[in-house]
Amino acid sequence: MNIRNEYSVRCCHMKKTWFTLAVSSFLILAVLLSISGCSSKASPDKVTKDFLDAMIKGEFETASKLAGRANIEKEILGIAEDEQHEHFFQLALSRVTYKVDSKKVEGDNAEVNVKVTALDVLRIAIRTINELSTIGFVMALSEEQSQENISALFQQYFENAMSDPSAPMVVSDIQIKLEKKEGSWTVLPDDALVNAITSNLPEAFAWLEESTSLPKRGIRLVLEAQGVEEMTVKQRDDTLNLVVAILRNRVDQYGLTNTEIKRIETDRILVNCPETKNLTEVRALIGQTAMLQFHKVVEAGTSPNSDLVPSSSAQEVLYNRDGIPYIIETEPLLTGAALSDALVRTSQSMQNAGSLYIAMTFNQEGAQQFVEALRKLKGDNPDTPQNEGDLLAIVLDNVIYSAPRITQSIKDAAAKGWRNVQSTTTISGKFTKEEATRIAIELRTGALPVAIKVVEEKRGW
Repeated sequence: MNIRNEYSVRCCHMKKTWFTLAVSSFLILAVLLSISGCSSKASPDKVTKDFLDAMIKGEFETASKLAGRANIEKEILGIAEDEQHEHFFQLALSRVTYKVDSKKVEGDNAEVNVKVTALDVLRIAIRTINELSTIGFVMALSEEQSQENISALFQQYFENAMSDPSAPMVVSDIQIKLEKKEGSWTVLPDDALVNAITSNLPEAFAWLEESTSLPKRGIRLVLEAQGVEEMTVKQRDDTLNLVVAILRNRVDQYGLTNTEIKRIETDRILVNCPETKNLTEVRALIGQTAMLQFHKVVEAGTSPNSDLVPSSSAQEVLYNRDGIPYIIETEPLLTGAALSDALVRTSQSMQNAGSLYIAMTFNQEGAQQFVEALRKLKGDNPDTPQNEGDLLAIVLDNVIYSAPRITQSIKDAAAKGWRNVQSTTTISGKFTKEEATRIAIELRTGALPVAIKVVEEKRGW
């Protein structure tokens, strides 16, 4: 009887043990499935939606984590540390809507196609200026004129216009890039994404401030060299010194007298222009990299709506200043290093009389490279009208300024020697005098070795 009782107790204990193990296994399995389910939810499009939702709600800490950034407000949006500036950004972001169209995943990289609808703040800014220009003019002439009062008035109207339910909107189709890091997808914000969700608010706000400011002179910029973090100390010093030399050459040739340009800190440059109040002019002259390249055109669009798709990885799409796309060969035939001079000229032709263009002169090595480039291009055949010559895209900072057709006559001239093509190339395209002058100066002084970013600006200092 005792043996039976002992056996019965042992069986009961074993049943409880197996029951406990079964329950534990079930719970572990449930947790694993839950984790797996969470992982599957954190797909690229889900992370993209979470990121955009966080930006729209002004939850920048959440957005920073999803983008792997410490502070997305400063690093990506460039929001200044003042309540007014941040308020306009949050107002613009709050009006954003979006629709995820499709996604493409290749290993640890992904692209999510998104249609973004945002405020057209440039149109809103222009409308604000037009509506209040008379009031602002009267205030500026009054004895009680105050820059703060004028700015406050325009900012209030600007805010009201942005809050208006019928405010103009703009739609952008963008590709949001993501990268998988430690098993999680991270958004990689770029200029296209930032411009789409803010609709270039910084540019519109700067333009609004400039248009409503009382006459002041003097502009102070602090520039930051990009991509120098991995350089050695000597490489970084040489690069920054070259940037300073090129910028000094530009402002001297442009006539901005008494301008101070000097290095500050490790990777920054200070520019003080006491003799001007045109911020847009200075930013364009200082900030443009001026990378000139010549590319063979594979296919040219006929309008901004042309849908061109490269047929290989050796091709890419660039746009001219009217927004018309071109498929070009990615590898340039020659670069701006081939130039020895660039001058502004006035056209004397019947078709373009009075219009400005930039006449370029190659150095000997550059002219010889141009001859080699022309040998690779097809010229037109006067006897066969449909047999047109190749187009040569002249690209400045990834924008096609002109794409002249190669004629057989210039190929014949090149065959006779480099001197025959040394001064035959021009850049045309509805230039203002100031723009043509600036571009010619940038071409003469050469491209900056690295991109630079304006991290601080002040007027009337």
